[in-house]
Amino acid sequence: MAAARSWTAAAHNIAAWASYRNGWDHMVKAAAAGRDAAAAGAEAVGRDDRINGTARANAAMALRGAVRAQRRARASFKDAAAHARLSASERVLAAKAHASAGDADNERAVRGQAVQARRLARDAKKWAATARNDARAALQASRRWAGGADSPGRADGAVWPDGRAAWIDEQASLHADAEYKRAEWAGMAESAEAAVQAAGDDLRLCSAATTRAATAVDRLGQLPPEAADAAAAWEEAASYARRVADECRPGVRPGGRRRRRPAAQRTA
Repeated sequence: MAAARSWTAAAHNIAAWASYRNGWDHMVKAAAAGRDAAAAGAEAVGRDDRINGTARANAAMALRGAVRAQRRARASFKDAAAHARLSASERVLAAKAHASAGDADNERAVRGQAVQARRLARDAKKWAATARNDARAALQASRRWAGGADSPGRADGAVWPDGRAAWIDEQASLHADAEYKRAEWAGMAESAEAAVQAAGDDLRLCSAATTRAATAVDRLGQLPPEAADAAAAWEEAASYARRVADECRPGVRPGGRRRRRPAAQRTA
């Protein structure tokens, strides 16, 4: 059953990386929205040092877009952590199966993969918390921008006491910070996409090996019941993994629904 466990672990691994990539894609959008908010905010104090209510409303709207993106990022990171934990669990079981068969080399390799999966789960959990906190901060900022009409001295047309120059400098700094984060998050998304592609390539290679093995089994004729059960579990896990690989190939985003795990892994 080590092969079936490894197949299912590999499927969860690619799903974890695809969700992780999606999380970074959403963080990129959130940073871009923050940058847009700073650009709108720069116009909130006019050349006459008076507050522009329309610009304030535009900044508030941009920040609400950031909140939506950050909430989606949190959901994607949480999905990544869940899939990574499942991948680690399956790899531990696969390692135990290898140990029972006296295959120490594969046991060591699979346990190493389990460690990597746990690391990804920890990272994804951390970023889910960061996205949650960022969403809260952006929501508060959006409310502050939108609340100017109800704030004495900050309503549309009121004079900003500190002057426009200081205001512009502050918004320029916020704009630069948001652009820096956008570029950084885009790099993280690209790295995660590369991991998705690598995991998918590994699954497709294994898929070809499974097809060759199935052909060889057919030539042997009838298998004993226990061997037939193992072969069926392997093929089910392989089919599951191939579906995940197809869904997570470059340019395709998972649909978001929880995938049904192979029966052998659900009941073990």
